[in-house]
Amino acid sequence: MLVAGFLYDLIGRTKTTVTVFIMGAFATFMVPVVAPSIVGYHVFHTVFLLTLVVMLSNPFINDYVQVQCRGVATGFQTIGMTVGNLLSVGLLFTLTEETISNKLVSYGMLAGLQICWAIIMWWMIDEPDTMNASEEKHQKKKSLFGRLWSMLKLSYKACKQDPALLISLIALIPSRNTANLQQVNFQAWLQTFKLPQSESQNVW
Repeated sequence: MLVAGFLYDLIGRTKTTVTVFIMGAFATFMVPVVAPSIVGYHVFHTVFLLTLVVMLSNPFINDYVQVQCRGVATGFQTIGMTVGNLLSVGLLFTLTEETISNKLVSYGMLAGLQICWAIIMWWMIDEPDTMNASEEKHQKKKSLFGRLWSMLKLSYKACKQDPALLISLIALIPSRNTANLQQVNFQAWLQTFKLPQSESQNVW
């Protein structure tokens, strides 16, 4: 999603973050609702991945962290993501699997945690002043697509002035495609393990 980073400037940090958390919570809760539909799972899994893309494109480090500390902040961000993945899979799902047999309840708990984070983020995020009063007034007169087009033109000018930005953008394309192919191949491999009808009904 090329416009993922632009959303924070177009809509605002707070609205974008809260909306993404709510969309992620909805997609999480819908996974057991549509089960055992493979198509339904892929639809809501894709929605959840899109929310992750938007969250990973956030400008919070640039907004709130001093230049000399941004490397450390990026490291803490990666550590936080890793710890969160381990806790959600190894702790949360393990505990709910052993204590709660209803998947709607266990996935609903995870969705509820995301809603709680959305409420916390609403009060924590402080919108930075990215433009002066005259520029802000001029931008508000434009439509959403007009503001998006203005940002795309600014991005083009930035890449033209600094070719390293364009090189990094091009380098990201094959790396992301490789990650997507790995995930698709993993999902295809999982689907080769066909369960009997009686067992497949007990998966959820």
